Amino acid sequence: QMALRSLTPPPDRSLAIRTTAYSVTLLLLALLCWLFMSRQHLRRSVAEQQRSKLQLRSIMDNVADAIITTLPDGTIEQVNLSCYPMFGYSAATLPGMHWSALLAEPQRLDELYTATSTNKAEYETLGRRHDDSLFPLAIRRSHIRLQRQARQLLVLRDLSEQQKTEQLKQEFIATVSHELRTPLTSISAALG
Repeated sequence: QMALRSLTPPPDRSLAIRTTAYSVTLLLLALLCWLFMSRQHLRRSVAEQQRSKLQLRSIMDNVADAIITTLPDGTIEQVNLSCYPMFGYSAATLPGMHWSALLAEPQRLDELYTATSTNKAEYETLGRRHDDSLFPLAIRRSHIRLQRQARQLLVLRDLSEQQKTEQLKQEFIATVSHELRTPLTSISAALG
C-alpha cells in the first residue's frame, strides 16, 4: 500500500466562495429594493396622473359649451357632457362620427375652416340636432397637440337663448318707443 500526500496544503477557497455568494446576495437584495422603490414610484405617478385626468374631465364636463377634440381628419375623439344635450344625442354616441354631422350645412366646412383659421376667430352658423332641428351655433376652432399627435379642438356654443334675449330686447324697445310716441305726439301738438 502506498499513500500519497501533498507537501503543500490545498488552498482554502471557502472564503472566496462565501465572499462571492455574499456579494451576489447583496446585489440581488439591492436590485429587489430598487425594483420595489421603482414600482412604488410608478404607482404614485399613475395615481397622480389619474387624479389629474379626473380633475381635467370634471372641469370639461362642467363647462356649458360643447368641447370636442377631433383627429386631423375631423373624426370626433372626445366630447364633454354638455355636447350630448346640446345636439340631442345619447351618451357615448358621438365619438367616431365626423364632426360636420353636427352642422346644418356640412358642405360649407371649408368656409368654416377658413373663417376660424386664427384661434380667436368665432364663426356663426346653424347646428343640426339629432332630430334634424336647427339652432344657431357659434364655433371656435384651434389646433392642439395631444400625446405628440395633432388634434383639433372645437368649442361650440348654442346661441338660441342669446338670440331670444336679443329679440325680446328689440321687441321691448319697439313697444316702449311706440307707446311713448303716441302721448308725446299729443303733448307736442298741444304745446304747439
